[in-house]
Amino acid sequence: GLNNTAIGWASLYVNSTGNNNTAVGSSSLINNSLGSNNTAIGDNTGSGIINGSGNVFIGSNAGGTEQGSNKLYISNRATDNDSTLIYGEFDNKLLRSNGRMEINSDNTLNDGLRVIKNYAAGTNKNISAVYGENAVDDKWGIGVEGRGGLTGVQGSVAGSDIVAGYTGVKGISNGSNAAFNYGVQGQASGSSFKNIAVYGIATATGGTNYGIYGEASGGTANYAGYFVGNVETSGKLTITTTAGVTGLDLATSDAYAEMRVIRNSLNNIDKDMYFGFGSPTGSSIHLFSDGLETGTIKSNAVGIGKSPQVSSNYGKLQVKQSDNLNAITMEAAGNSNHWDFYLPTVTNADLLIYYNGVAKGSFSNATGAYTINSDRRLKKDISPQQLVLNKVMQLEAYQYHYLDNQPTDRFSNGFMAQDVQKIFPDAVVENEIKDGEKRLGINYQYFTVLAIKGLQEQQQQIQSQEERIAKLEALVKTLVEKK
Repeated sequence: GLNNTAIGWASLYVNSTGNNNTAVGSSSLINNSLGSNNTAIGDNTGSGIINGSGNVFIGSNAGGTEQGSNKLYISNRATDNDSTLIYGEFDNKLLRSNGRMEINSDNTLNDGLRVIKNYAAGTNKNISAVYGENAVDDKWGIGVEGRGGLTGVQGSVAGSDIVAGYTGVKGISNGSNAAFNYGVQGQASGSSFKNIAVYGIATATGGTNYGIYGEASGGTANYAGYFVGNVETSGKLTITTTAGVTGLDLATSDAYAEMRVIRNSLNNIDKDMYFGFGSPTGSSIHLFSDGLETGTIKSNAVGIGKSPQVSSNYGKLQVKQSDNLNAITMEAAGNSNHWDFYLPTVTNADLLIYYNGVAKGSFSNATGAYTINSDRRLKKDISPQQLVLNKVMQLEAYQYHYLDNQPTDRFSNGFMAQDVQKIFPDAVVENEIKDGEKRLGINYQYFTVLAIKGLQEQQQQIQSQEERIAKLEALVKTLVEKK
């Protein structure tokens, strides 16, 4: 061969027609016969080469199992291409490290590793600068793993373009599967004051700046960002969607959704929660449950089970019944006793009032008069009313002002509850008011029946007196005629 250099015992021992080979070290390229342009430095380097060309072997026993061409081995023992420390393929422009590679930057803050793509304009824009793939376990393909005291991976972008957008960290996950596609997933744990899994900074004088930008599509569930734990923002949170797409979707594993706003404990002035619309005019707030409209706020009116009508014929609070559910229920604080208002579905229905589910009375839709239920089928322990006229005659009527009335107010007419209680105790009701005191009230409808009963008794007395007068008149007439 031509232009060969051999230094060391048995180096290039069987070379015949191979050219431009350099062998330094005992038994280096010992079996090469036809191969050319090989470089082997170290004992037993390239000992497997017979006719391979263009190889570089550095280190004791490096490339001891290799028989091909255009290979790079840097190692201190005979290993295959997946086990050697550094492996390369010149024809494929491939360089591989089968161990951990550490790059320490100097104290001038120069980059530890910088990859610059140099392609023609408009071509190969999506070729990865750093690409990681696990050929054995396809679930993990970590391209960059950063480890720091406070920041795992930081993406920073700055510029002055007024058209293009700037993205600090952009993660795109595209796939079809039954699990999840994550645009960006970050994990941080430790005992530091702050552990940041993904930290992005984007600053520029024009365009749109994204600290973290994620896109996910193609799977059954796609999350541009997925958080397990609390989410905090020190700036404005803006949610932008297209027409017909939910802007904010609150969902939990127990089929209930909750949105809670808690006042900042450092703010002792503004303690209110504001929820609603300032504009546009006519906008509404709708609450739905089980697919039904539960509550609606519209034009300063509230509808329960309906969208409120804004009209002088309607009030601020409007309630629409559903099936047999009562419209309004008021329940006591200390027990389950409750009053209900119910409107039947028939035309021109009266307003019915219930107490603990039992109908008590109604208001007429025509006159507004209140009617007490008096159906015989609703009553028991029925007995004739005793004579009441003598008791009625004991009642003394008054005119008076209530304590909160003004001297110029109209007088009220009625009885004193304490007086009535002595004569007709069933007509007096004792109620406990808000201050815990008890006050007496009179059921004046009670006296409607008593008045009629007294009138009947008085009519019987009149009829009896008329009969006696008639007899006396007949007797007088008889006596006069005898004279």
